[in-house]
Amino acid sequence: MVNPKTYFLKFSHRKKEASNVYSFFFEKDSNKIIFEPGQYMKVFLEIKNPDNRGSSRYFTISENPLDQKYISITTKVIRSSFKKTLMKLKKGGKVKFFGPIGTFLLNERRNKEKVFLAGGIGITPFHSTIKYFYEKKKHPKITLLASFSEKNSFVFMDELLEIAKKDPGIIVVYKIGRIDKKFILDNVLSLNNKEFYVVGPAKMVEDIFKVLKSMSVPDKNIFKEDFTGY
Repeated sequence: MVNPKTYFLKFSHRKKEASNVYSFFFEKDSNKIIFEPGQYMKVFLEIKNPDNRGSSRYFTISENPLDQKYISITTKVIRSSFKKTLMKLKKGGKVKFFGPIGTFLLNERRNKEKVFLAGGIGITPFHSTIKYFYEKKKHPKITLLASFSEKNSFVFMDELLEIAKKDPGIIVVYKIGRIDKKFILDNVLSLNNKEFYVVGPAKMVEDIFKVLKSMSVPDKNIFKEDFTGY
């Protein structure tokens, strides 16, 4: 991993991904930003009246590390001063980033099958990872199980299903409601010798961890990260 640095990146455009969810794209230009899927950046905005959380937030990088043009973040847009300012960014405006940060990473040298379990906006690191492996061509089998509260909240679904159509080593399944034991067993043929990666709200992550433990998945094969305060 590379040491984190400060970057000033030009805002390019935003894209609506789902109900109240947007991706924000920033130009890399001459910046050689090297990061791994699953890492995140600290983003600083100039806010006239920041809330009690201040004028910076952490965001997982949602774009493929191999993308030469853009770095992107994806987030729910809620009524906070930070998100309002983010939505008002003008093309060409510069934004301060610090990173990459984080150790929620895949070990590519371990050729175990990967099972990604995502809750809501917790899908962002898996979006980056799947695009990365798809572009590299050679990868272990990947199964993504993604859960959302309602269908209009599905993030990245069309894009990831299209990748899964083209790559038989990638399986993508979306659902409304919680990820439970039945949903896992319906879509993962065997739990043996697989690595499970869980990302989402803290309660969801803890619940799925307990489900995996009840299914005798060893701790060494479970990797988890809470998404809080986004």
